[in-house]
Amino acid sequence: MNQDISTELKIHLVPRSSRDQLVNCTGDQLKIKITAPPVEGRANQALIAFLAKQLGIAKTKVELVAGATSKQKKIRIHGLTLNQIHDRLKQ
Repeated sequence: MNQDISTELKIHLVPRSSRDQLVNCTGDQLKIKITAPPVEGRANQALIAFLAKQLGIAKTKVELVAGATSKQKKIRIHGLTLNQIHDRLKQ
């Protein structure tokens, strides 16, 4: 994993869902449903944990860049290219 690489993704987050799941993945845009409520940053924390688990990387490699209080978020993934991210999410 190359530490100098970072990839930004646009996320549409749906909080208070029945389960954590990736709904759609198109280019650099993802739609993700999370069970956590959008209260005190819990949905953001759950999103970071979900992406880290799905990608097989540490939570510290997933950074919320923009959209802390919005459903539209920008996430930076450190150490993976867009193609690597897509490959890991498809597994």
